[in-house]
Amino acid sequence: MGSRYGHLAGTPTDNAKAVNVEPRFSPDGKRIAFVSTSYNGHFHIFTADFSNGELKNQQRITGENRSPLARYYYSPFDHEISPAWSPDGKELLFVSNRGHIYGTGGFWRMKAEPGAEAHEIHYEETNWKARPEFSPDGKRIVYASYLGQPWHQLWTIPAEGGDAFPLSYGDFDNINPRWSQDGKHIAFISNRGGNTSLWIQDVPGGTQRQMIAKERHYLRPTANLSITVLDPEGKPTAARIFVVGEDGRAYAPDDAWMHADDNFDRNERHFEAHYFHSQGHSELTMPAGPVNIEVMKGFEFQFEKQTVQAPPGVRLLSPST
Repeated sequence: MGSRYGHLAGTPTDNAKAVNVEPRFSPDGKRIAFVSTSYNGHFHIFTADFSNGELKNQQRITGENRSPLARYYYSPFDHEISPAWSPDGKELLFVSNRGHIYGTGGFWRMKAEPGAEAHEIHYEETNWKARPEFSPDGKRIVYASYLGQPWHQLWTIPAEGGDAFPLSYGDFDNINPRWSQDGKHIAFISNRGGNTSLWIQDVPGGTQRQMIAKERHYLRPTANLSITVLDPEGKPTAARIFVVGEDGRAYAPDDAWMHADDNFDRNERHFEAHYFHSQGHSELTMPAGPVNIEVMKGFEFQFEKQTVQAPPGVRLLSPST
């Protein structure tokens, strides 16, 4: 990325108005690397010390560079996303489109220090799902790629760069790979069943198995919420449902596919709206207390919004269209 990787003056000044995503703890748990738009509204990598539940000494690690390339999808300003720590905590691995027109960029390595020189170790036309990760011994990198195919699968390359080797196959997506501490397994997310699910793959060997939560232990009292949406004739009807608890988190049935609305106004809410689709009746478990329920069914029906109290173990009636 060139010597010194650009200008580094300035640190985060207003994180409340910035997009702050992809936090990753350092191996010793004392630092966090993350992506933020707090500097000029562009995606750069920052680090911060972490202690007593607070972030301190935030620093912008990567610089600001305006590219002369005529990019089709992205800003003329280079971005850096998806940081990952080396096992010794001295380096960062990330994705950047420095020097490229298409895709989110190649894989870059640099010392976890402001202004350190970065170098590209691998390039292909990636997207934001690549999310590379060092193996525990620091010798390999695993990532998700759609190289030469319509689906994302797991691939690996040497940590210093080199030929890519596929680890998984299928007509579906396998993404977000993470190594086990002993380096013998890779956890990842798959959509092979339609909804997202958590899987484990043995390395070497390739055997895969799904991780299924058979028992849940809740940290606070819960309520069993039953939602039925009725049409004007009093029959159950399909709808889009938003459920938010007192903690500000969105909730959905265990088997539902949670969606997110990327277009939102920070003056209205702190996070993007999350919702699930219902065929007319849904049941979910969530923390007891106030529950905000919103129901949407096309433009021909009025948007319904209610706030109800959910005592522990009580099933509640739902709004109807």
